[in-house]
Amino acid sequence: MYSKLVVSLAEHPQYFDDVMEWCYREFWEGPRTDNFELKEFLSEHLRKNKIPCSLVALCDGRPVGSVHLMGREHDINPFFPCLSGLYVLPGYRKLGFGSMLIENALERARTNGFSNVYLAADESITYYVSRGWTVIAPDEQSELYIISRPSCIPFFPTNSNMLH
Repeated sequence: MYSKLVVSLAEHPQYFDDVMEWCYREFWEGPRTDNFELKEFLSEHLRKNKIPCSLVALCDGRPVGSVHLMGREHDINPFFPCLSGLYVLPGYRKLGFGSMLIENALERARTNGFSNVYLAADESITYYVSRGWTVIAPDEQSELYIISRPSCIPFFPTNSNMLH
């Protein structure tokens, strides 16, 4: 058996480079981006007990995944805080790390006074809907859907395979 834990990147900055690499490779990399821009973005997540924040999943002390809880980015965007960039290393998927990261992000939102958390999802929408999220609107500027979940209602999976 192995130990599973979710920690705040602000309290464990030794995982900053791992999270930055995952973010860059999976979500950020492109013709208009560079590591400096991403480093600046993630540095905003290093304030303890605040939003924005980044959370890191650990397996036996090794970082295996991360998620980000974003604050309001634009004055016209009513959908915040927003869950973003859920990533788990391939060898650790389907072991509950993604759910742990989401639940910890929801708890962080709740303790910061937010009753709902939002995200924009595309093909991953079924993953979130199966975990209690609700589609509330199509995103008018993209092919994504805005979905929401109350931060105060824990998710308890009915499929026992998801608990291991």
